[in-house]
Amino acid sequence: MKLRIGLILLAGIMVTAPQARSAEKPNVVFFLVDDLGVMDLSYYGSEFHESPNIDRLADEGARFVNAYASHPAFRE
Repeated sequence: MKLRIGLILLAGIMVTAPQARSAEKPNVVFFLVDDLGVMDLSYYGSEFHESPNIDRLADEGARFVNAYASHPAFRE
């Protein structure tokens, strides 16, 4: 019982405690895309698809180019 009361008080203190706020908050855009290949954007060399807005975002921001996708072999 004392543990529960202590946790509730601790949670209350953490919620009401003043937090350090940065003067400038970062803007984050996260694209979650299914079945997007590496050559499906013009920034990466596609001559078929045009993606000027995504290209501009890639030029002005951070790009994450290393990824891993596991695909187990299907066996019956």
